[in-house]
Amino acid sequence: MPITIKQINVKNLGPISEGIKWEMGKLNLIYGKNETGKTYMVEFLIHSLFKTKEWKLRPLTGRGKIIVEGLKGDATSFSPSSSKKLEDFFSRSKSGLPADLSKLLVVKGAEVELGNEKADKIILKRYLSSREILDSIMERIPKTIQGSSVQNNEIIGPSRGDIKRRNELMQELKNINNLFTRINREYLGGDKKILQDKIKELEGKLQDMEKAKRHYAYTLSKKLESLKEIREEFNDEEIDELSTRIDIYQTQKNKYQEKQKNHEELSENSKHYTWVKEADKIYSEFINQSSPYVGGNILLFLTIILMISAGIFSMLNYLLLGIGSLILGMLFVLVYAKKVRKITEGYGKNIELEKISQEYQRRFDEPLTNLAKLREKIEDMQDAYNQRSVLEAQLAKEKIELEVEKKQISEKVNTLAQKNVKPREWKEFIDKIKRKRKELDTKIEQEKERLIKLDVEEDEYLEEEVSLDFNQLQYNMLRDETYKIKEKLKEKGEELSTLKQLICQTTGDEINTPWEELIANLRERYEEVLEELKELTARIIAQITVTSVIKEFSELEDKRIMETLKSDVITKPLYEVTARYSDLRLDGENLYVSDGYDEFALNMLSTGAKEQVFLALRMGFCAKLLKQDSLFLVLDDAFQYSDWDRRKLLVDKMVNLVDKGWQIIYFTMDDSIKKLFDEKGRSLGAYYKSFELKT
Repeated sequence: MPITIKQINVKNLGPISEGIKWEMGKLNLIYGKNETGKTYMVEFLIHSLFKTKEWKLRPLTGRGKIIVEGLKGDATSFSPSSSKKLEDFFSRSKSGLPADLSKLLVVKGAEVELGNEKADKIILKRYLSSREILDSIMERIPKTIQGSSVQNNEIIGPSRGDIKRRNELMQELKNINNLFTRINREYLGGDKKILQDKIKELEGKLQDMEKAKRHYAYTLSKKLESLKEIREEFNDEEIDELSTRIDIYQTQKNKYQEKQKNHEELSENSKHYTWVKEADKIYSEFINQSSPYVGGNILLFLTIILMISAGIFSMLNYLLLGIGSLILGMLFVLVYAKKVRKITEGYGKNIELEKISQEYQRRFDEPLTNLAKLREKIEDMQDAYNQRSVLEAQLAKEKIELEVEKKQISEKVNTLAQKNVKPREWKEFIDKIKRKRKELDTKIEQEKERLIKLDVEEDEYLEEEVSLDFNQLQYNMLRDETYKIKEKLKEKGEELSTLKQLICQTTGDEINTPWEELIANLRERYEEVLEELKELTARIIAQITVTSVIKEFSELEDKRIMETLKSDVITKPLYEVTARYSDLRLDGENLYVSDGYDEFALNMLSTGAKEQVFLALRMGFCAKLLKQDSLFLVLDDAFQYSDWDRRKLLVDKMVNLVDKGWQIIYFTMDDSIKKLFDEKGRSLGAYYKSFELKT
């Protein structure tokens, strides 16, 4: 009964998220573009059906199972986790059945090789010869030995397996001999005592220099204390405040002097302001005075009339009228007298006005023509006069403030200097103090740095005098030399300790094992390694000899392979598939094909032609190995490198295989191949199934 895949069920396989349940036919085409899950499906089939470890497959994803018919009993279900695979259902009695059935039944991604072997001869041996007996013998012989030989009493081969172990034993013998050499040189002799004496001498000198350093640290600390005491005499806050006050005082003084200069200019511009104001007042009164001449004569005439009337009324005994006329006459006399006085004054003011004009000419070197000009001059000097008045008040106040500040600053500076310092020397005196303060700070930091570099704690200071002056360079040299000698002594101890540790690693003893016992155990280990080396060498030579004999039998197998290659079971499908090549020949490790006229090495053919040859070999191998049994072929775009005409022939061959009972499952993303399968599949009716993987 033919062995076929009945059903494929998968879910969540790469891009295939929805569940698939496909009932398979005899001829099956599974079509899918890139990224639709075609390759995932092929790899799932390999994981589920075969035991192979040779495929380079991605990590398995998804779930599902493959149902196969034609095996023992009912339909059998396979999945990636199945404990049994297809190989477990075939009897080992079938001579020549390949250990890796998957490479014969599956062509993945246009891989034409039938196995991972690069040599054509190995491929043919694997599928055309009965080599179980020879292989069972050769399997017991490490591959390293199979590729080794004996030349000039030396075993030549790669350093792996027994040969690697033999090399290790030889190296161990060499190491043990080196250990014995070091024992004689290092354990039994050395200059450790000389180094110890040298260290003792250097440490004495270093101790004396250490005392000198401690005393030097003490002197530096005292010097530092003295500098700090001097530095504390400087009241930074007071000095900085005084420096600021001096700067502010000088600034205020400069402003005061600037105001003084401005006041002098304003005083010059408004020095005649008071005179002009007074002249304006007089000038105005004169201009407003009216003329008294006409009014005065009338009053005089009326007064005379009234006096005469008073006399007449008295004579006529009109006393009231006489008295009234007399009183009225007297009033007119008073008014007239006042008028006369004003006229007299007007004459005086006219003289004063002339004086004003002359004084104006003298002061301003220009004539005074009218009152408007006088008032224009007042307006010109008004702003300067007002500003001068304001500045006078400010200057008076600021002068007092400056005098007070000057007195206070002078007292502080004189106290600080302990002598009288002139104001013009204040700034220089403060700057000198600041420079001295900065110099002290610098010296203090320098001494601090020297003291820190000595790296001596305060409780380690040595007050008493020492005979040796501290020299940093000499101290460093003594310390470095002592360190180097100690390192050499340490190296000597470590060398001996390392030697003992190496011996313990070789013998397996504890590190505290006495030297005498260690040396005895090392000799014993030497004998053990030597004995093992002799036995291993004998075994390797024996295996190399057996390998040579098996190779002779292999030559006989080559003849049997050549006979099989000439048989119809191989040459017939070769010609049918390639439509050109009709003969095969094995020469050394390489396989050659021939079309009756020319001969070509298989590895020199194009990928498409090589693909066709290997497909034909698969058909021939299956026919030879499985006799009347038929299985399935899983092809993953096996024809993609073939030209159009050969594609048609290959598809026809697939149909012929179906007629002989084989099941074909072909995966492709090529539209032309799909079209060929669809055309040929119509003749098979229900035996042909076409499936499509969609994005």
